[in-house]
Formats: sequence, structure tokens, C-alpha cells
Amino acid sequence: MWQFVRTLGPGLFLIALCSAILLVTTPTRTAGSVRRVAIDQYVSRTAMDDLCRGIVAALEHAGYRDGERIRLTRYNAEGDLSINALIAGEIVQKRYDLAFTITTPTLQAFAKANRDGRVPHVLGLVTDPFGCGIGLKKDDPSTQPAHMTGFGTMYPVAETVRHLMRMNPALKRIGTVWNSGEVNSEILTGFLKDACRDNNLEFVGATAESTAQVMEAVRSVLDRGAEVIYIGGDSTVQSCLESVVGEANKRRIPAVAVASEGMAAGALFVHGSDFYAVGMRMGEMGARILDGAAPSSMPIKDVFFSRMAFNKKVLCALRDRWIIPDDLLAQAAEYIDENGAVIRKQESAAAAPAAPARVRRLGLLYYSPGPDNDACIAGFRDGMARLGFVDGANLDLLVRHAQGDVANIPLTIDAFRAEGREAIITMSTPCLAGASARTRDVPICFTMVYDPFAVGLGPTAQDHRAN
Repeated sequence: MWQFVRTLGPGLFLIALCSAILLVTTPTRTAGSVRRVAIDQYVSRTAMDDLCRGIVAALEHAGYRDGERIRLTRYNAEGDLSINALIAGEIVQKRYDLAFTITTPTLQAFAKANRDGRVPHVLGLVTDPFGCGIGLKKDDPSTQPAHMTGFGTMYPVAETVRHLMRMNPALKRIGTVWNSGEVNSEILTGFLKDACRDNNLEFVGATAESTAQVMEAVRSVLDRGAEVIYIGGDSTVQSCLESVVGEANKRRIPAVAVASEGMAAGALFVHGSDFYAVGMRMGEMGARILDGAAPSSMPIKDVFFSRMAFNKKVLCALRDRWIIPDDLLAQAAEYIDENGAVIRKQESAAAAPAAPARVRRLGLLYYSPGPDNDACIAGFRDGMARLGFVDGANLDLLVRHAQGDVANIPLTIDAFRAEGREAIITMSTPCLAGASARTRDVPICFTMVYDPFAVGLGPTAQDHRAN
């Protein structure tokens, strides 16, 4: 008996050891498990709520509804940096399947807590992700961590200043208040200073390190002759938005804000981001990660969804003569008329796909998996989204690869045709050659091809196949 045990003992030990290793290293989630998703925001604001709605809507469009395929948890630091850091640590410690961070302070805290890349991360509503100290470099894609993606939302400060000069050709001084401790605010204020200098305007500024200092700083700026108050994306100043606008209006000086709630507070002009559209883009990226895409396959870059609004009711109460040019008013998403009625002229750029007239069905074929193909597919999705076609909403994009086997290409093209795909996108010469050989009636869009004419599409760029 003991001889039998001694003979089998080493083998049994190895089996037990391997079993233990597999139990420890096997992921706990399964294909059918509910994924845990966190949304981390820094402060409560209408704009933030709009952005969160966009994230949730995009996830739902992609099939990730809260309480069904995902369990969504929202965190809010309410402007407290210490709580902000604790929230970031909790999300990482609980190993969420995906985390969204909203604004620069949440990005900075979460990037620090998640530096080991335990949680896939989508960042958004960040003025400059490349200048906020988390290690990203715009000219060096290798600095993007494998677990991180998202985009920067740079406000069009120079364009805003040009619009203000059209609204008041006699304008000489622009004032602003910002928290120098917020990196995004320092960057945005720098842009405002540059725009003032380039247009021969005087910059009048003051800093406020806390909400308690904001109104004193605002009065200082107005006392020094500011003819308009610019309210940027500073979280500290945004928390006092109504008071800032109210003080300016009391002195019959207009305010311009980047946040949509600025118009209801009494600002003359709002020029910033469509926050719902920002959230939709973030949600689309998050859904792709939940589908299995690598975050690093979606490069971090600057994307801006412009939104303008005007308040005509405040015009008559201003000290100086301000106008709203017709062409600017025509670009506005909404405005308040002279009687105080809100006139909404267009829906959010990202909201339109939520109820599409019909879903467009496309097929995309590439030769084999690889980082170049992943980047190209990500770029295609982003480009379609910019045009208003959101996968899972008003776009049904079926992505397939040939597994590196030419024989699979015609089979996939035939399947696309049988399913009624309205157009076929091919990546690589073999995929283009296969598609062009199998169909002459379905439009083909191709890329990553060295010489398309070599596969028989036609002799020249002007003389080629009709499809």
C-alpha cells in the first residue's frame, strides 16, 4: 500500500498543484456574467448629469442595460479631492470590469490608483489629457497605457473670443476667474490669455483657490474694468456659476460660459461642449471594451462636440451695446428669446441616433487580427460616429476577419450579401480582391491596399468599377 502511495504521490501532488493554480488564475467572470461598471464624477452639475445620461444611453444602445448585462455604480466626490482619491481606490480595489472618469481631477486620481492597469478605463471631459500629468504625450502613442482610452475635450477659446468681438466690436477687456490648482483651468486660462493677446484685448484675471474666494475674485475682475466675464471649465468657479453670473448682471456686464446651465443662470452666450454627445462617445468606447476590444486600440486624442446657446433677454439690460449676429444665432442649439421663452432649434449631435429613421447595415472584413487592423477599425467607428452613425443605434456594423486564410474571404462576402449588408468595407489587398470578385452591385469601400488597380478595379482613379 505504501509503495503504491509513494509511486503515485508525486503525480497526485502535481495534479493538485496545477488545479490550485488554475483555480487562482482563472477569471471569475464568465461570458454570461453581469459586468460591473463604474462612473466616477467629481461634482454635481447639470452638464455632468447630461454626460452621464449619454454614457448610459450609448451602453444601452450596445445592449448593456443596467440591471441586465451590467451593474452600474455612480460615484460622486462632490468636489472633495480627498473623497475623490478614496473613490478611485475603491473602484480599483473592487476590480470593476470598466470605469468611466469625468473631468480632470477624477482622471488624475484614478490614473494614479489604477497605474497597474487592473481596471479598463475610459476618460472624458478633460481639457488636455496630455498636459495633466498622467504621462500621456500627444506625439508619442506608446505612452498610452494598454488599459486606458478616451479623449480630450478642448474648448474653442479663440473662436469664442472672435464671436465676442463680433457681438461687441468695441470690446477691449475680457475678465475671468480660475483656480490655479486645477491643471485644466491653468491650460484653459492660458488659451484665453493667448486669444486676448492675438486680438489686442486686455486680459483681466484673478484666482480663487476655493469656492469661498470666488466672489471676491469676481468683484476684483469687474472692478478692474472687465467688460465681459468668461466662465471656463473650472470646477471651483462652476460651483458658484449662478452667483458669478448674477454679480456680472448686477453690474450690467455680460457673462459667457462653457457649461449649458450658464444660459439658465443668465449668461448672454454659452459656447462649450455638447455634454450628452461627449457621454455618448464615452459610452460607445466603453461598450467596445465590454465587447472585448483592447482600450489601447482606441487612441486617445482631442475631440470636440460644439454647442452654442444665446440669451436674448439679457441684451436690453447690458451697459454696453451687444448684438447676436444672425449667422451665430442660426448655429445655436437653443436660445432664450426676448420674452424669456426657450427656443430649442436642434437636438444633441449624439441624441439624433437614439431614434433613427432606419438602421444602416454594413459589413467590414479584414484579413487577420492585429494592432494595425484594430486601430483602423477603431478609426472607422469613430469617423462614422462623427457623421451621426452609432453602432448599436442607427448603425449595424458586422465585423469579420478571414482568419488569415484567403479561402474564407469569398465565404464571408457571400454571407454579407445574403444578410443584406448595404456596403462592404475591406481592409487589405486580399479582402478587396475577394470582394470585387464576388459582387458588382454592393458598394465597396477599401483601405490598407497598396495598389487597388492591380486587383482589377479599373485602369485609373477616374475610370474604375461603378461599385
